[in-house]
Amino acid sequence: MDLVIDKLDDNLKLREFAARHQIPAVSDIGSSKLKYLVTERNEQFLFKDLRRKKSHFFSLDLKPMNVDKIFKSNFSKCFLSLDKNLQVFDSTAGLLNDSVHIANMGFQVTAVEKISWLYEVMKNELDLAKLGDSVLENINLQHGDSLELAEKTKPDVIYFDPVFDLKKKATAKQPMELLRSIASDKNSQDCIEQLLDCCSERLIYKRHKKQKSTLQKFITFSVTGKSVAFDVYQK
Repeated sequence: MDLVIDKLDDNLKLREFAARHQIPAVSDIGSSKLKYLVTERNEQFLFKDLRRKKSHFFSLDLKPMNVDKIFKSNFSKCFLSLDKNLQVFDSTAGLLNDSVHIANMGFQVTAVEKISWLYEVMKNELDLAKLGDSVLENINLQHGDSLELAEKTKPDVIYFDPVFDLKKKATAKQPMELLRSIASDKNSQDCIEQLLDCCSERLIYKRHKKQKSTLQKFITFSVTGKSVAFDVYQK
């Protein structure tokens, strides 16, 4: 099981959350078949990796960005020539890190998350973060299938980041490990072909730099860093 709640946890908000998303309540938290335990404290959902011996609860809260570094990043280089009036569609919302980055560059962002419980958790985190950062008002988080929504709305710019394992020696931060454990294994090439048909201006695809580019003949330019590359398809 990817996500469970403790059967002895009588938090009403947590139990309602679990019921909405069909998250089971278990009594044997130490079972080797379980991955993550979720609870709720002070208006935040917290997670614990049950596979770690010395694991602590962690949140998926949105961290403030260093504005000075935003426009110097390789990710930002994929957006620098774009009109700020263009609508950006983040087809893989996840933990909203990239959506926050894009919003800080001055774009309006529609971010889509398919997993219902992750959508609710990140919607809650986004609402909390908006209280202290007005830039985040530029993010509209939606629940649904990104391919279906992209086909309906035909956004200007689409960003696609299929979660992949960088296979670094160092352990990834716990929120990213959680995201990788639930990530879809959809074929990236199929998704890129469909998303490319949906956007009117540009598709930006994030991949591991050692991974082969997809639809190479259609790539306008690529930006490559130490581990990650971005392929830009201009319509």
